Amino acid sequence: MPARGRARAVSGLCGVFQRQGAADSLREALDTLLADLVDFGTEECRWDGPGCALGQRQEHIYRRDFLEHQPVMAGPLVLVADARLINAAALAGALGIAPRRRHQIADSALLLAAWQRRGERVLETLEGEFCFAIWDTQARQLTLVRDHLGNRPLYYALWPGGFAFSSSLSGLPRLPGVDTRIDECAIADYLGPRATENHSTPFLGIRRLPPGCVATWSAASHKLRARHYWQIETAPFIRLPKPRDYPEAVRARVETLLAHCCDTDQGVGVVLSGGLDSSTLAALTARQLMAQGRELLTASSVLPTDHQGPAEDERPFVEAVCAQYPNMIPHWVTADDGSIFADTDTDLRHRGQPPTNPFAVMDRALHTTLQQSGARVVIDGLHGDSVWSFEHPHCLLDFLFRGQARTAWREWAALSRGYRIGRRTMLTWALAPYAAWLPAWSGDFPTRLAARCGPSAVTLELAHRTRLLQRTQKLDRRGGARPRPGAVQRADMAHPVWLRLREEIARSGAMLGLSLRSPLWDRRLVELCLSAPPEVLIRKGMGRSLVRQLGIGVIPELVRTRTTKGAFLPDFHARVRREAGIITTALERAGASRLATQCVDIARIHQALAGMTGEVAARHWTLDAQCVIYRGVKAAAFLRLYEGGELFRGA
Repeated sequence: MPARGRARAVSGLCGVFQRQGAADSLREALDTLLADLVDFGTEECRWDGPGCALGQRQEHIYRRDFLEHQPVMAGPLVLVADARLINAAALAGALGIAPRRRHQIADSALLLAAWQRRGERVLETLEGEFCFAIWDTQARQLTLVRDHLGNRPLYYALWPGGFAFSSSLSGLPRLPGVDTRIDECAIADYLGPRATENHSTPFLGIRRLPPGCVATWSAASHKLRARHYWQIETAPFIRLPKPRDYPEAVRARVETLLAHCCDTDQGVGVVLSGGLDSSTLAALTARQLMAQGRELLTASSVLPTDHQGPAEDERPFVEAVCAQYPNMIPHWVTADDGSIFADTDTDLRHRGQPPTNPFAVMDRALHTTLQQSGARVVIDGLHGDSVWSFEHPHCLLDFLFRGQARTAWREWAALSRGYRIGRRTMLTWALAPYAAWLPAWSGDFPTRLAARCGPSAVTLELAHRTRLLQRTQKLDRRGGARPRPGAVQRADMAHPVWLRLREEIARSGAMLGLSLRSPLWDRRLVELCLSAPPEVLIRKGMGRSLVRQLGIGVIPELVRTRTTKGAFLPDFHARVRREAGIITTALERAGASRLATQCVDIARIHQALAGMTGEVAARHWTLDAQCVIYRGVKAAAFLRLYEGGELFRGA
């Protein structure tokens, strides 16, 4: 794990409020939270008032960061923020700020000025990545806000003696009075393997503020009220005159987002996989940097030379992209020396919760390579499959919902031929999202649990106690998988597992001193892509047509027309098999923990590991390795450390 204390490229905020107590205890609590935010920046600011204290950490990397001086105060209001606004100039114009001064005002100052003018209504107009806290010293009321899609993390804790919030989870359990009992529902969701709530954490007394949410806490009533000001499930449609206008509008929006990401004098890097999403992002970024006479660093996951698994290696596709843009500087990464399960205890102490991302070893290797090559901003194509290159046979039903039966039949037949998938299989996939609305199927509880939740290392007792099966089915229905256009895409975007994955990857980047940006996870871009008619998503038997159309002349035809998709970590299962000794030792240690054995089915993990023969590990992708072995081992270690009082020791 990278050592702390190096220059950081992100920012974070925190605050503590006590109903009673000495000022010294308040300062100590803020010190604890600020120390936990050391990954989020070297510059520290703080503000103290009666019964409250606010803090923020930041590192200057983007050009507008040098305008920041927090906290920002205006009248009775005090603000701390972690914000990078896309529409700062437009927001300043709406506030009546003279054009010559618009680029001289920090994002945090704009937020507070806009809040004073419009209050919560301003959230409807904000664009970008942000979370912020506003304390009203007169009303003694705190307001917390998180951006539409949850790009910036924010956690909070409420206990009888006070309230606290932070950009990092791991500092909050260290505060006196916080309820740190294990939340069994959250553990079951983690093992499920499908998270069913986007606000839960492993601790009963700590919650995450969901995306698109604003929360208000009053010192007088000591109650927290939260509401959504925006949700993917109800995001508005953007109507454009013609279907062909959508690819053009999407490209224009992406170019705006990339220009914002590149607004820095530091090095810029891209995680380039060779697929449609990352290749198009890398090409558009390279064009912008080329106009400035700058290089673009790329890092690509490729197969080790001795790998005996899948034949698909992304190197030919990556080479084709790099050959088209001479300012791209490619780096090839195999992560041969990385371990999936080594240093698990250290990582858990640092994060304060079990990780969701099974491919973190490759993410870390890619980010480390870019960081060592001089990058401080790293762009990735995360969520591309859910946003601009969404591909699901359910889109065929969208033609029917629009009364285009002939088009649905024609595209169904063309997709079956193009992807070499039987028409019956294609129909089964198209109807699969509606399974949650069908009557409950017969069978015993383990069978129904496996059918609904997938392979899992959760014990049946824990699944029963937490009503995991019922809560998962409720999530599927809440996701909006009803007969209406775009339902499946919305449900996929809104799934809580993506929120946790984003938080983990961003924290990993912060530990390396990187600002990780996912430009495709943008509110306006999401609304555009959700509004695209099905003929834009599927065209002439080719899925992912939206990004294919805007990629004309941008990426090589070899990449633009490919129908295969490479694995991010192709030898993942072989690595799991190689680390069988580490896994076995971890399970033996977990077996001595009463809490771990109550929640995690250790025998099931052993069974899955025994099934990972050399042939299976090399040639087949199975969810057992990801959902049973990876999550089971991580959760068991987390619970063992918690029960032994070691989770926050030396973190």
